[in-house]
Amino acid sequence: LAYRLQQKMATTFLHTEPKLPDTPLWALLGTALKTLGLMGFWAADNISFLIASGTFDNYQLGSRERLERRNRYARRASAVANRAYFGGAVAGLIVNVRGYLDQRQTTLHFLQQRREQTQTADEIDFTKKGLEKAREKHFDSFVALTKSVCDVLVFSNNPGIDLWQQQIGHKMHEGFHCLFGLISASAVLYNNYP
Repeated sequence: LAYRLQQKMATTFLHTEPKLPDTPLWALLGTALKTLGLMGFWAADNISFLIASGTFDNYQLGSRERLERRNRYARRASAVANRAYFGGAVAGLIVNVRGYLDQRQTTLHFLQQRREQTQTADEIDFTKKGLEKAREKHFDSFVALTKSVCDVLVFSNNPGIDLWQQQIGHKMHEGFHCLFGLISASAVLYNNYP
C-alpha cells in the first residue's frame, strides 16, 4: 500500500518513475508497528496523567467516589499505555532479531566468498576494511537487539501485561527489572553519544 501510494505520488507530481525502497518490507512493517505502539503509549500515558490529575473529574459526584473513579480510570489508561509499549517493544524485537540474523548471514557469506578467491594485496586491504565495517555494523545490531530484549523484559513485568505473574505465578524480581531498564537506557546512550 505504501509503495503504491509512493508510486502514484511520484508519477503524478514528479513525473518520474519511482524506485523500489531499499528497506525490506518486513523492516518497514515492523518499524511501523513499533511506531504505532509507541504512539499508543504516548497517547494513553498522557490520558492517564490527565485523568490522575483530575482533569476529567465529574464534580457532581462526592469527593470519595470521584477519587475512586479517577484512580480506576487512570489505572485502565496506564494498563493500555503499557500494553501499547509492550506491543511496540515486541515488534522492535522481531525487527532487530531479523536484522541481526540477516546482517550476520551477509557477513558470513562475504567472508566465505573472499576466502575462496585468490587475492592481491589491494584486495586484502579492501577485504579488511569491509570486515571492519561489517564488525561495526554487527556490533550496532547486537546493541539494538540487546536493547529490544531488555525493553520486552521490562515491560512484560508492568501492570496490564504481567506476563511473569501469569506464567510463573509471581512478578519478576525488581532488581532484574531495574537492571534490564538500566541496560536498555545504556544502549540508548551508547547509540546517541558514541
